[in-house]
Amino acid sequence: MSFSDTIPGMKGGSTIRNVLVGIVYVFLLPLLFALLPVTVGLIVGMNVGGAAGKLSVLPGVGDGGGAIAGVAAGVYAVLILGVLGAVVPSDDTAEAPEQNVEGATGEAATAADGGNQGATAEESSTAAPEPTVTATPKSTPEPTAEPTPEPTPTATTQPEMPMHDVGESFTVGDGEMSIEYTVTDVTTADNVGGEYGEDADGEFVIVTMSMENVGDESLDITSRPFTVVDSEGREFEVDTNAMVYAEDSIVFEQLNPGLSKEGVVIFDVNPDGEYTMHIAPAGMFSTATTHRVAISGEIQ
Repeated sequence: MSFSDTIPGMKGGSTIRNVLVGIVYVFLLPLLFALLPVTVGLIVGMNVGGAAGKLSVLPGVGDGGGAIAGVAAGVYAVLILGVLGAVVPSDDTAEAPEQNVEGATGEAATAADGGNQGATAEESSTAAPEPTVTATPKSTPEPTAEPTPEPTPTATTQPEMPMHDVGESFTVGDGEMSIEYTVTDVTTADNVGGEYGEDADGEFVIVTMSMENVGDESLDITSRPFTVVDSEGREFEVDTNAMVYAEDSIVFEQLNPGLSKEGVVIFDVNPDGEYTMHIAPAGMFSTATTHRVAISGEIQ
């Protein structure tokens, strides 16, 4: 048996076929490895061949697949690729001794050149006569009778963020990128997802809200615009690990004009703090005003 017979797609005696198959392996294998997390996520999310059921022993992967199961499977694939990349030895270690030897040789040569230059400089300074310094009197400037007035800085005022209550509807954004929000419920929990879920470091604050696209364009909704801020001004972002185990979590949603959706966001906070929720406008470069919701009085 020839070597080409052991490789899928190749055939002994077919040179052109074997060359083409080799080119496909060289160019497509790196692409397949790069897209492996996405491919695994799609296969598990769509439960192709019962993949979700086979991987249901892993936390976050349900028997029937779905978006959350796909995201969890993609994360596992990224972790596996990261571990494989970490255990592969790097060629930089072998090159380090050679670089050190070259650096030491260069430093020795530099030191030798510096010594020669120093000796030459000493000989030159001994042979050259010292110049005569003549002191030149300098006139002292007279002070100005009236000092120049300093410019007065102009204070720039920032627009105050509007404050809303739970159950109140309000619009964040402007023009075509506007979303109407209504925070409908605020609860707390020590755990999300049960025995194999996520435990809070402090206390989970679970905020349920409805969203309606009142603009003219389809918008991508993520958890990025949502934060909570305590009385000391410290900012808490959404706990993405807990969001994996929550139903209707707002991770990445597409909301078309005129349509509405309900979802939840989860924050891990200090149980003894006082908090307000901040909702920024959609769009990374939007200059619209951020709105606030008073949630401390609703925490149960």
